Amino acid sequence: MNYKSLLLATILSLSSLPAFAEMVNLNKADASAFQYYLNGIGEKKANQIINYRQQHKEFTSIAEIMEVKGIGKGIFTKINADLSLTEGEVSAPTKKAKIKKEHIEKVEEKKEEILVKSTKKNLTLNSSDTEKEEKKASIENKTPQKEIQPKTEEIEGKKSTKESYL
Repeated sequence: MNYKSLLLATILSLSSLPAFAEMVNLNKADASAFQYYLNGIGEKKANQIINYRQQHKEFTSIAEIMEVKGIGKGIFTKINADLSLTEGEVSAPTKKAKIKKEHIEKVEEKKEEILVKSTKKNLTLNSSDTEKEEKKASIENKTPQKEIQPKTEEIEGKKSTKESYL
């Protein structure tokens, strides 16, 4: 495996890291959990989910959340994978935990940014090395090499064979 392939594999593996999304229990979570863990759910929609749940008892399917005013297909598509009827988070973390999570996310973003820059730099260096090697090879191929052939000479009455350049 060459260097470029290795770097590409590293980048792809980092891009598949989890985005710290947590499963939210649709039937037990409080409004803060909906707001904190679900992308596109603010205070108003979170309270509407709680109100709907109180009026209709428990959700019987995850898709039923689209019955809540303000939650259509678009939002449902975003949050569907992060909802469960029986498992998951029921409340948001404390302020200290939230700050820590945001810090971790920023560090992860910075690491990815540095890796991308480093990869671009290495790919540039590798391509210039390749260009140098290609130029060197083309020069070597264009310059005729002198062939060595044996030549027989007579020195002081003795035959000797020596190599000479043509």
